[in-house]
Amino acid sequence: MCRPFRVPRHSGPDRAGGAARKATGGGHRSEADDGELRVTDLASATALSLSRISRVVNSLQARGWVGKRRHVHDTRGWVTSLTDEGLRRLESAYPALLLSARRRVVDHVDCGTAAMTAHQIRRIAFAPA
Repeated sequence: MCRPFRVPRHSGPDRAGGAARKATGGGHRSEADDGELRVTDLASATALSLSRISRVVNSLQARGWVGKRRHVHDTRGWVTSLTDEGLRRLESAYPALLLSARRRVVDHVDCGTAAMTAHQIRRIAFAPA
């Protein structure tokens, strides 16, 4: 018999600070060591072109969800970070995103292969970029 996956109540981005409060331009704050991420690194992480991710970042900035500034050592580059409002929006969207992932992926995993599927997902998640 297959049991549904149970998700801890506070499984979203960490509200207490630390690693999970550090920001990327479009993800949760656990993606960058100093709370910021270069636009070029964000493009690589999302498999989007630099042109496309720049448009996304500009759109998020216009909404007040992302901050953007010139890189200190490379004035050609831009650095992004989530604003407090951006983090609030991300945290409020997290339950719906989790439900969507569950419906699109987890609900379709065969119970007999769930352990192997979990192993494969961990390998993908932690594979070097």
